[in-house]
Parts: sequence; C-alpha cells; structure tokens
Amino acid sequence: MRVLILDSNELFSAGIKHFLQASVPDMLADSASSYHEAAARLATGEFALLLLEIGTARDNGMRVLLRLRAEHPQLPMLVLSDYPVDYYGPKVLRAGARGFIGKDCEPDELVRAVRCALNGKHYVSAELADQLALGLGAHNRKDSPHENLSPREFQVFRRLALGQSVTSIAQELALSVKTVHTHRGRIRAKMRLAASEQLTRYAFERGLIPSRRLGEKAGPICNASSQ
Repeated sequence: MRVLILDSNELFSAGIKHFLQASVPDMLADSASSYHEAAARLATGEFALLLLEIGTARDNGMRVLLRLRAEHPQLPMLVLSDYPVDYYGPKVLRAGARGFIGKDCEPDELVRAVRCALNGKHYVSAELADQLALGLGAHNRKDSPHENLSPREFQVFRRLALGQSVTSIAQELALSVKTVHTHRGRIRAKMRLAASEQLTRYAFERGLIPSRRLGEKAGPICNASSQ
C-alpha cells in the first residue's frame, strides 16, 4: 500500500512519510515537491492515496488538485494544509478530495483520515463538520463576502489583513506591484471594505488570519503560495 505526499516543504514531507510508515501497517510512502514530480511518480506506479498541500509554493494548489483528479479519477486524495478550513475545506471537497485536514491536527487524526480515505470514505474534521452544518461553507456570499474572492485574491487579502505591504506581497507571490494593486482594488470592491483595518478586523473575526490582537504588528504568512 503506497501513499504519495505532495508538498513543496521537503522536510515536512519527510516527517509525514516517516510518521505514516510507522503508524500504518504495510504503508510505503513516497514524496514529491511539485505537480510534475507527482505526475511522474503516479505514472510509474500504483498508489492507494495522494496526500497533498494546496498551499505549495511551486504550483497553483487548487488547480493541481483538479488536474490530478482529472488524470487519476479513481485515486483517493486528501488535502493536508495550513490554509483556513472554512474557506478551503468546502472547496477541496467540491473538487473531489476525500477530506481536508489542518497541519495543526493531532497525529491520531491524520491516521484516522488516511484510513478513512483508504476505505473509500470521506473524512470531515469536527471543525469542518460544524462549518458545513451551519452553512458557513456553502455559498453564503452575502454574509461571507470573502467567498466572492478568487484564490489569488484571497491570498492577497490575507496578507493585506496581516499588515503586509503591497511590495512585500508582490515579492512573496512573485507578482508585479501593479498586479497586487489591482488585486487590492478588486478585493476592496468585492468586500466593500476600503480601510486596511477593516480588512484586518474582518479576517480576524472569521479566523482567516492567526489570532492576534488588532493593532499588533503582523508577521509574514508562513505558507507562501502561487495560486
């Protein structure tokens, strides 16, 4: 039984690989750091599960998920990510993933999710189940205007909410400053929030950025992505 781990953080992948092989009998784990590496490995052998991070710094994570789903429709896929569960959890389920797990989950939860997917079932964490039950993960766009944002706009939005400058965001996401300015304008228009502190308050209250008191200097987001 083989599992492929797709994450641009090779050190993290190595840790998950070691953990799964020690925790799940007869499990053999392999890793890839990009879509092309993952596609090559999937083409050369049979895998029982793909465990992937949609926040990879090397590829557009959601598009990678959709592309691999189209290429390997019978392969169960689980998303293990730092991204917010309320925004991305429902998206990855709709994209065909068997579940969404936060990287801050307990080790036992990861094993349960893996076993669940291997048995042909979906795994929904308690947090995501609450979101779905309350309808927060559906298309409640009036009360959750951040749902109107594209994946790229959502990336820029989170960084703006954390207090990062346009120049810093452009460098981190490998975009031009002009493009980030354009995204910022669209974000403010879609969310009807013009001031930076309004973006921060909105993101803070909905758990879209790390919990910290408003007004504190925000650090960078650790999971840079090119979605």
